[in-house]
Amino acid sequence: MNIIKNPNTHNYFPGIILSMIFLLRLFIYHNTSLFEFSDYISYLSAIDLIYENNKLNLIHGNWLYLNSYFGYFFKYILGSLDYYFIFNCLIATCSSYIIYLLLSKLFNNRNVGYIYLIIIFIYTEYIALSTIFYTQIIEIFLISLIIYLLYYLYESKSWSSSLLYVTAIIFIIHVSFFFKGTMRYLWLVFLIYSFMNYSNRKRLFQFLMLCILLFGTIHIPSLFSNRYDSIINLHSFTRDSSIGFIFFGHTLYGGDGGEGTFIYDENRIRYDLNYQNWLIKKGITEKTQDSKINFMKDEIKTFITHHPFQWIRLQFYKFSRTFGIVPEGNTFQILFSGLFKFNWIFTSLFLQIPFILIIISFILCFDLKIIKIFIYNNYYYLWSSLFIYWILGSIFYGPFQERYRIPIMVLFIIPILSYLISIFSLKNFLLKKRLLIIKLIVITVIFSVWAIQAYEALIINKDRYFNYVHSVRASDEPLRQIKLWE
Repeated sequence: MNIIKNPNTHNYFPGIILSMIFLLRLFIYHNTSLFEFSDYISYLSAIDLIYENNKLNLIHGNWLYLNSYFGYFFKYILGSLDYYFIFNCLIATCSSYIIYLLLSKLFNNRNVGYIYLIIIFIYTEYIALSTIFYTQIIEIFLISLIIYLLYYLYESKSWSSSLLYVTAIIFIIHVSFFFKGTMRYLWLVFLIYSFMNYSNRKRLFQFLMLCILLFGTIHIPSLFSNRYDSIINLHSFTRDSSIGFIFFGHTLYGGDGGEGTFIYDENRIRYDLNYQNWLIKKGITEKTQDSKINFMKDEIKTFITHHPFQWIRLQFYKFSRTFGIVPEGNTFQILFSGLFKFNWIFTSLFLQIPFILIIISFILCFDLKIIKIFIYNNYYYLWSSLFIYWILGSIFYGPFQERYRIPIMVLFIIPILSYLISIFSLKNFLLKKRLLIIKLIVITVIFSVWAIQAYEALIINKDRYFNYVHSVRASDEPLRQIKLWE
């Protein structure tokens, strides 16, 4: 499929579509007002705390204040927080350009990259994400850099260039920890991949070196974490924050199941009652952080061992909700209160129609050729491993959130879809009747799941979602004064 037949337009098309992506991001930001309500207010407040106290501890886990330092730089050094969001729009656009370059090189076909940029332009929940202060925009940018550098490490011919790429990858991974801990166990992927290349000595040592150096730089400093607690709290990430994160993903306390907080009062009441009974059973008289952590661990073990089928069902539920029909919450808030003037139907359609089209197109365009390509190229093994790693880390490791799907969509699903569209043939599509029937069955199942989710959100859990909608509207007037762009 050649979407650009005139070779003279090849040099201009990426710049044109990337400019359109950047301008659309700015347009949505220009029509946004509910920053404190739709953002994580603690990160915005931390900007002023840095200004007042001259510093603020950088903490791994749930309180990643390095982003607030970025906000401080733009607000108090450059003079306006507007510049932060413009920067956010810019690096999100740069991420798309990096993946465009990778796809063009990887498939030796610039049309794959062009298709990718077009899909990104219509992928509205990702476009709107750059208008939210604490999001995965920076994370996606860093991951796209890592994937791009991994390609060059794979293609590297000399040890000096290999060492340079390894150093750059490790540095970027460490920077990412201040935004999200997603890449903390990435060394495992490199370890497995290095042994998959046992027949290629150079590649084996390249990725083994990457694995060993990454593992060492992550875990050795944590042995001396007390020395760095005044600046970086490594201990809280590995012990306190992570167990709380895992807890909601592997018990039934989180919302309707697998969500990252209690949501409903009855869930918290059940948690408090079970915690109190656990303390009595263990003979513990005082609630401490250690007792809380141990209780959570016991609840996870009990649920998995005593109710294994419910636990498996919960994991399927988390997957279906991550790629479900319910709009991503933060982007819904800013669009609902800004661009769409409190019309929840238009807001939902604007966010979900592109997402639905991408998923359905992926299924319809899927071709077994893609499997052959992944078999005959070792780099695709690495890309597949990263894809599996992000699925496991984003969906199955902890609780689900709809926004966790966005990096997976941008970095893996849409790139593969772009290639599938580039090789799509309507004639072959219609000839493969058995595969077509399977695809239609899969689409029917997906639509059935989405219909159930829509029924639950609009009918069964109507109070939860519509109270949320009303609260956004009620909060608009007092917070309109904090609109940044004037």
